[in-house]
Amino acid sequence: MDSYSEKDMKGKQLTAPKKRADSLIELLELQSIKYGHSPVYSLLGRGSLGELCVSNALSFSELEKQAKGLAAHLQSCQGQGSVVLLCFPFGLEFTIAFWGCIMAGVVPIPLSRPKGNDWRPILEIAFFTQANTLLTHSCLRATACDIVSLGSPLQIVELDKLKGDFSRWKRPKLQRDDLAFVQFTSGSTSSPKGVSVSHANILANLESIEHAFSCSDRDITVSWLPFYHDMGLVGHIMQPVYSGMHNYFLAPMLFMSRPSLWLQAVSQYGATISGAPNFAYDLCNQKVEEAQLRDLDFSRWRIAYCGSEPIAEVVATAFSHKLKPRGFLAEAFTPCYGLAESTLFVCSHSGLKSAHNKDKSDRYVCLGKPRFGELKIVRDQDLRECEEGEVGEIWLRSQSVVKTYYKDPERTRAVLRAHKGEGGIYLRTGDLGFLLENELYVVGRIKNLIKRRGKSFHCEDVERSLSAYLKEFPISRCVLLDTEYPSGLIVLVLESKGRLKNGACYDYEHTKFRTHVLREFGLLIDRIVEVRRGTLPLTTSGKIKRHECIEIVKGLLTNKEGKHGKGNPKHRYSAST
Repeated sequence: MDSYSEKDMKGKQLTAPKKRADSLIELLELQSIKYGHSPVYSLLGRGSLGELCVSNALSFSELEKQAKGLAAHLQSCQGQGSVVLLCFPFGLEFTIAFWGCIMAGVVPIPLSRPKGNDWRPILEIAFFTQANTLLTHSCLRATACDIVSLGSPLQIVELDKLKGDFSRWKRPKLQRDDLAFVQFTSGSTSSPKGVSVSHANILANLESIEHAFSCSDRDITVSWLPFYHDMGLVGHIMQPVYSGMHNYFLAPMLFMSRPSLWLQAVSQYGATISGAPNFAYDLCNQKVEEAQLRDLDFSRWRIAYCGSEPIAEVVATAFSHKLKPRGFLAEAFTPCYGLAESTLFVCSHSGLKSAHNKDKSDRYVCLGKPRFGELKIVRDQDLRECEEGEVGEIWLRSQSVVKTYYKDPERTRAVLRAHKGEGGIYLRTGDLGFLLENELYVVGRIKNLIKRRGKSFHCEDVERSLSAYLKEFPISRCVLLDTEYPSGLIVLVLESKGRLKNGACYDYEHTKFRTHVLREFGLLIDRIVEVRRGTLPLTTSGKIKRHECIEIVKGLLTNKEGKHGKGNPKHRYSAST
């Protein structure tokens, strides 16, 4: 394949030994010397005929130069260790802003672009972190100015209007344990937490990823993942610099509107590593037609990682089967486990493998074994280490595990420093899983566990089963909740694909849904609530915010008018049968 990316590889020093970096600053400098004008980031866009093409690119040396230019400006107005918020539209400016903060010795906090003009979530983070600078692009200036009227302490700095002089850059004095950046968690089961990632944490995790995926400077990566999400940030902005890889960026909205563009980019640029959460593979299964795959080649795609949310075996199998005629190998599909508190990555498994737990309740996808650090499964009742196949909480210890939540000592004590085992402190992940032959299988979240009649039911299991069953109905999402109100009601929330019909009765379908769950799991659903499309609150990474869903449902259950369809027009409420 005579691709753009292969031509660019000719200038790389493929045999030069890697020197251990003590900080991200030293890492970028070393890689800039080693790879010089070889591209590290390329931005993909649509040409005049709709074809994919490179619209902008940065080499290793250009990235270092522009990052140091921004760093010099930041050093003139920021003290070392101060916090800078990053909020950008899709583009390479974010990469310069992030590395510029690193080179300046200030702490970047990547944030998602506000929905509409609502900057209040960013303002809340600004007050919480005591940040005084928002680094952004001039195209967001008009809406960003709205935060001033909300009493914001932020100074707005437009990256594209700065002319930094990299020659005025001064090297910050850093230790490996110094704070590198803050990554806010998604907030799927609680309010978001700021994870304090040190230089030592991120360098250890990048090494772990390189080892697990056998990354080298011959690899080419493609990503449509948002830059502010840990998978996009660590996996496709930082890992390419660490491993000397060339990464192609596709806008997230392009993927969401036309999933085939992701697969087209992987084929066209000869990507060897690319991945996404489970929903993206499912979207490709549903939306990508055979005609769109006809001229594509996936024979070089050796790591198709999948993580960030529960992995459905049926989705992975269907995806592998769909792409197999175009050279995709089943062993390329790589399920992963990770979390922000471990910087990003914990472990992975090459190829799809599944197994039952000790109770034989369901089959779960194998996520491999950690290459670095230690992992064990612990019973919540007595903190006893579980037997093989027994489900318990996943405890983790490694150099990638962070030491604190940013400015949150209470959560730090409760989660990150809660239990000291032999040899050090373990992170209590809040995830449930089991080990078979020292390989990890994740079952769900502790907070998503429903207990009835002495049995435990995992919401994710029920939702996965229902999602497949509900495909014949106009339902886009479902979420199962234990409201603990007024008397421990189990509520199924269904999000409609289209408009709800006022006064329509779906009791017959609801009875079928209840029967399905009762037959498959032995669990009786007390209430079913239907909501309009786009009503369910989602995290920036697309996960359902369960704690907010519970509050919505509580309001509906106490709204007597809503019970008769006369209340909030966004919802329809159905009583139990």
